[in-house]
Amino acid sequence: AAHELRTPIAALCAQAEVALAATADAERRRALGAVLQAAQRMAHLVEQLLTLARADSALPQQWPAIDLAALARDVVGDMAQQALDRDVELALDAPERLGVRGEAGWLRILLRNLVENAVHHAPAGSVVDVTLATVGDGEDVDLGVWSCGADAPGERGGSVRRGQ
Repeated sequence: AAHELRTPIAALCAQAEVALAATADAERRRALGAVLQAAQRMAHLVEQLLTLARADSALPQQWPAIDLAALARDVVGDMAQQALDRDVELALDAPERLGVRGEAGWLRILLRNLVENAVHHAPAGSVVDVTLATVGDGEDVDLGVWSCGADAPGERGGSVRRGQ
């Protein structure tokens, strides 16, 4: 986490120094725009770290029941425009409802990171499939994010225990 914070902070400081030293308005505006972007990245990272800290402090049996299928629909919907912009089809195969115990914010970050990486690395004209299903006796949930295209290897997300 320290590296994840140091990099945007260093970029923020460097761009602020450029803005202070700039003599031309265009150069100052460009540097201030970069400062704003770095600050937004840091705010997002801090939110992720706070979510992780909250989730880490809770015992699994204290986690609230959530609908993982609804969360996956939200994430896929949020990523739809990014996929369209990259000419990547984004698909979701999930039951109408899939109850699990977990920290919704943490699971949203996990799923968004998987989908974002798959969309980013998928070649144009390919498909990114997000799948959710119960496994075996129904106590485990299989979450998969697959990139299927010319040079995109499929990758599996993994299994999650449903909890009590």
